[in-house]
Amino acid sequence: MKIDSNSFNPMIQGAQNKPANISIEQKMTSQINALNQGSENAQTVVDALKTADGALQSVSDPLQEIKQLAIQAQNGILTVDDKNAIQSQIEGLKSSIKDTLKNTEFNTIKLLGQDRKLNVQTGNQGTSMQLQNTSLESLGISDFNVTGDFDLSKIDQALEKVSAARSKMGSKTTGLESTVRSNDIAQENTVASRANLEEDLLTQISDFKKQDYLKQYQLSTQKLQMESQKSKLNILA
Repeated sequence: MKIDSNSFNPMIQGAQNKPANISIEQKMTSQINALNQGSENAQTVVDALKTADGALQSVSDPLQEIKQLAIQAQNGILTVDDKNAIQSQIEGLKSSIKDTLKNTEFNTIKLLGQDRKLNVQTGNQGTSMQLQNTSLESLGISDFNVTGDFDLSKIDQALEKVSAARSKMGSKTTGLESTVRSNDIAQENTVASRANLEEDLLTQISDFKKQDYLKQYQLSTQKLQMESQKSKLNILA
């Protein structure tokens, strides 16, 4: 039995039965997309922060070496040549630090060589953090020299600044990773809720199909009965 394709439109009928479901489903889809993109945005910033943190970690090591060399230079039995040799090593370490801070980047964006504000849209809300310019000058060791009078505490202060910057990045990274997890959970729940709405709509469509098939069957049966009665009357005539 062939059903007239114009006799019903399941999607339209479903929308007519519960039009609010269609609107809610669209809003849920929009929310799912926003949460998904928000997680991707947050994860990208997490990766950038971890890149910056790794660079600062690599700065801490040479700073510790500079401190050790400076302590060595305080030895009273060292000659001027000895101190010049130590300073030469310190300059090499400072050059390494400078290159690291200047060249650390993520997606071609310099992360440590200048003040930079990172904005991130994490879904329905946004957050930001400030990356401070980190350089030999900002660390206070650009002119550190052990061949004359020097203040060893400058190295400790530089180490403290690096540690403070890493602590801020670590805190922000933890927060963003928590946001990613929350977004993922919210996304899963919203997807499940949307699936329930879609199932409800499909159930309505299925019920409508059953009703339409039954109606067509009843009409077809009535038609056959009428034709049968007509044939009987023709035979009796």
